Amino acid sequence: MNKSKKLEILKALFYTCMILANVIAVKIGSFWGYVMTVGILTYPITYLMTDIISECWSKEEARNTVIFGFVLSIISVIVTQSAVLVPNAPFYDGSSFEAVFNFVPRVVLASLMAYFVSQNIDVSLFHKIKSYTGKKHLWIRNNISTMVSQLFDSFLFISIAFYGILPVDAIITMIGVQYGFKFIIAIMDTPFIYLGRHWIEK
Repeated sequence: MNKSKKLEILKALFYTCMILANVIAVKIGSFWGYVMTVGILTYPITYLMTDIISECWSKEEARNTVIFGFVLSIISVIVTQSAVLVPNAPFYDGSSFEAVFNFVPRVVLASLMAYFVSQNIDVSLFHKIKSYTGKKHLWIRNNISTMVSQLFDSFLFISIAFYGILPVDAIITMIGVQYGFKFIIAIMDTPFIYLGRHWIEK
């Protein structure tokens, strides 16, 4: 398999995890007693994909992936909202479908803003650190760029989506819990970025 095909696979994983995160984020789950959106199951994988693309291709390639993902997010919102607006057949109860796909505009805005800002921070910071470390210390640029960008993601999404709806202390708690979970995932994905680089360069 040539390098361009591997890039297509990484981008496909990125877009799949991103769209899935948007869909499943409507469910609020309990993880070991901590309340978080279940979109956290797939969304952190997108940062791993952009870091591998940044490492093995270029900043421009990673940024183009992020921008196209942003466009796909907008398209997915338009399509799902159009599907919700289509009248139900007389024999079909569409309440379950509408419960999943009838997004609250404020939550959609929060998700799009958090995605665009945090993903671009991840790509930019990754390459800023790489300009100092070169090919060495991949774990440093992977972890720092992901941890910083995930902090922005958690803060922007929860603040925009829930400010004025939930008490400030509850919002701070949600940001802390969600970021803590993402922080752990960022550490755990370190072996996978090395495996990814090895697979690309093999």
